[in-house]
Amino acid sequence: MNNSYFKPALGRMLRQSVLKHIRRKPEGVLEGAAIGYDAAIFQNGDITEIQAVGAQPTSRFPEDYPLTAGEAAWITAENQLATKGIFATGVSPDDVSKRQNAGRIVAAQVLLVAGMSCPESRIRREMQRLAQFAAERSCPIVGGNTVHFLEGTDCLVQVVLTGRLPAGEHVQDGEPSDGERVQDGEPSDSERVQDGEAPDGERVQDGEAPDGEHVQDGEAPDGERVQDGEASDGERVQNRPAGTEEESPGSANAASGLLRKPAPGDRVYFLGEVGCLGADLLARSRREELRRHFPESYIETMEYGVEDYSVQEKAAAALEAGAVFLHDVSNGGVHAALYQLAEAAGCGIHVRHEGLTVRQSVIELSEALEINPYLLLGTGGLLAVVPEDTAAEFEGSMTIRKTQPDADPGADGRSGGSFPWAYAGQLTKEKARLVTAENFHMERYLNLPDGDAFEEARSPET
Repeated sequence: MNNSYFKPALGRMLRQSVLKHIRRKPEGVLEGAAIGYDAAIFQNGDITEIQAVGAQPTSRFPEDYPLTAGEAAWITAENQLATKGIFATGVSPDDVSKRQNAGRIVAAQVLLVAGMSCPESRIRREMQRLAQFAAERSCPIVGGNTVHFLEGTDCLVQVVLTGRLPAGEHVQDGEPSDGERVQDGEPSDSERVQDGEAPDGERVQDGEAPDGEHVQDGEAPDGERVQDGEASDGERVQNRPAGTEEESPGSANAASGLLRKPAPGDRVYFLGEVGCLGADLLARSRREELRRHFPESYIETMEYGVEDYSVQEKAAAALEAGAVFLHDVSNGGVHAALYQLAEAAGCGIHVRHEGLTVRQSVIELSEALEINPYLLLGTGGLLAVVPEDTAAEFEGSMTIRKTQPDADPGADGRSGGSFPWAYAGQLTKEKARLVTAENFHMERYLNLPDGDAFEEARSPET
């Protein structure tokens, strides 16, 4: 499920007001709506179809920016398909024709929700650019919807992409070891742990790392704690009778080209850099203010290129190296993605703050604008889950890529190119979602952010 612009208390709202009302997946649906799962997967005879949604408001993207909102939404949806193996299906990477036949995007739909005062020229520009974007990818736009509903001049552009894979490319996901189903957001042993609370109930005091390196505080803005899986009126959500219980999002028959649901003990790796898209947008839109702090040459190091926002290469490389589950970074930044990953696994996570690769210039941009870079729009980042017993092989494969970025991709069976990657932490049996900054001797507990740091910094008045 795409977790985009909901406020306040996003995690609580998703569990209690959205996911709670989505019942058992119908026959043929292999993977449905759940926090941390990037796309819906359907079995249709011998074909497996994958559907993903990306959304961006036009107000984020100035007219002179290299991407429109629609193009950025398309890339977001493409990234979600990439996490499901749509661009890497076990076919040798040097055989392009087989890869295209094995997995491809077959259709797109576009939904426009425009403000009552949104200029027609803005909608026209979005669709002209999107049509060209789709043509370059040989993907037809087959439908959609356009409504004038919201106040103001903004327009939310949503892109729904449908990908297709042969059923034989998929590996059945594993059941929980004890055969029990687990409800979305509920610990498998039925133990409840409050969001943002240490297992012994002690709170961790607020604090800020030196030099503007922030680690998210685990307390909701209103200071209220809500237990996972608890209804808003304080009542517990009861388990369903045997034979009628909901399936866990990663239970039987779920996994889309990947091997299995993530589990405690698995290692988590971060591929890419923190806050790519958000940093680039802010470096361009807040230029005059940033020039009061930094020389122009340094501001340029805060910028990224359009090619940095795709995770297709990262996803293909991670799968080839042995990853069993992928999750892309988008709204809410890498901290949101880590929380979502732990939710998808139904367990806790211990994150190494130092394993989240971030440019020093992006840290300083965040200091100047008083935002948290780890909550900043992170399109282009990717989380990869790897079994602990194969982590050494994964790291060896990724190190070869990093040291030989220009090697012939057909020579060793791996995709070409290079990008930053690092060991970011480990999934745990304990349900707490913990970030540890070893350099600063600090700890924080993760919650699902209520929004994105980009929204806090986008206007000089905020």
